Amino acid sequence: MRKKFAFMMFFIMLSTIVLSVSCAQAETEIFDMDLTSEYSIDLTGLTFTWGSNWATASWNPTPGFSADGDRMLQRYNDLEKEYGCEFDVIQWEDSSGQIYQRVVAGIPTPDWIDTHSNGGGIQLFNSNIIVALEDIPTIDLSSDKYGTEAFRRYGVYEGKSYGFTPYLWDYGPEFAGICAFNTEMISSFGCVSPYELKEKGEWNWENFRQLLLDIQVAEAGVNDNFSPLMIREIWETVKGLWFSNDLQIVETTSNNTTLGVNNSHGYYAVEYLKGLFDDELCSIGEARNFSLDEYCAIQFNQANLVSSYMNRTTSSGYATEADFAYGVMPYPYGPNGNPDSHSGYVYNGRRLNYVIAFSGNEIEDIGTVLEYVYAPLDNSVGWKEYLAENVFWDKRDSVNYNYMIDNIYYDYSTELNDVSGNFSNAITKAVRGKATVSEAFNSVLSQINQEINENIVPFLGD
Repeated sequence: MRKKFAFMMFFIMLSTIVLSVSCAQAETEIFDMDLTSEYSIDLTGLTFTWGSNWATASWNPTPGFSADGDRMLQRYNDLEKEYGCEFDVIQWEDSSGQIYQRVVAGIPTPDWIDTHSNGGGIQLFNSNIIVALEDIPTIDLSSDKYGTEAFRRYGVYEGKSYGFTPYLWDYGPEFAGICAFNTEMISSFGCVSPYELKEKGEWNWENFRQLLLDIQVAEAGVNDNFSPLMIREIWETVKGLWFSNDLQIVETTSNNTTLGVNNSHGYYAVEYLKGLFDDELCSIGEARNFSLDEYCAIQFNQANLVSSYMNRTTSSGYATEADFAYGVMPYPYGPNGNPDSHSGYVYNGRRLNYVIAFSGNEIEDIGTVLEYVYAPLDNSVGWKEYLAENVFWDKRDSVNYNYMIDNIYYDYSTELNDVSGNFSNAITKAVRGKATVSEAFNSVLSQINQEINENIVPFLGD
């Protein structure tokens, strides 16, 4: 009988969690949080916890594993000594389910968790379980410890920042729209350098296509797996091409907010990529195909490809493991763009941290810990200086990388919800020749307009 009762209680709790997680038609359970107003620092005897599915791999490595990891461990030790508290980084799931279980059961949660932004952030927000950084008086958002205002966009819900990243730590934050190129390979082929094209203001789609053609001719017959250009995925690349063609995915003009790529310039970006595939100038590939296999001369990928330098026990396939010099810049600019246009953007799906209001610790105390932990690990300006001096091969790479991240774009995938996935599928079909570009846009346009009106327009004034 006891087993049966326990199972029934588990089923009831699980049903509650499932219903509260749903963001579609079901009513979301709202939890009350207690935010205090008076505060003085006293962390003596308190325990603070950071939960992450990458606890050991990223935030709590074995001592001696890497210089970066040792600096993290030292930061935690310094926190404990200065404030008389305990700080733990624990293994946690990459979703919101376990947080719900603990809140429902009245069990304290971690103080903040590290999870993919599409794996629980919006669900936790809808249930009033996470806290906006603006509502934590001990946090200084002007310091960029949690990302610049532009970079925090994909962690913003209803005008406030809920998701954040250790922006000033010793490695660059994640974003999409990077172009990496094998400078040694391109030089050996006798082809023009992307550096040269960019310096002349001629790093555009027309010249880029010609460069790919020249690489194709120079490499012909050498390696059957070779492709002049490899991209991580079609949808990611098309968005980068839109930005480099001076388009915004959501555009507001004269009090009218619309899909900013629903025009001839947006259509042409899709057709341009389709043409590269049709002429066998482009294929899908992973990071190691560029860095280790050298199956391509150029790759469009995420920033990790060129900037992730933390030591690892296993290969990541990133360019930092390559034994050749590589260059970094944005995608070439389109006919609607100009030499200052770029392709870097942040988007839903990247890892973010969220402060949980039900850890048992005061919100102000959590803010104090965050301020201490997230200060630059090397007590300098952080990763920008390190990348320039120790990772990138050429000073121009640092300039290009920083320009993108300092002027980062946003793809609104958080606000567009599931429609973003539908848009991705439609555009992929068009690039693969299974639908026209017009058909692809028309198949999702009404859905996108509805999401814009419901999830973007109401908060434009915030």
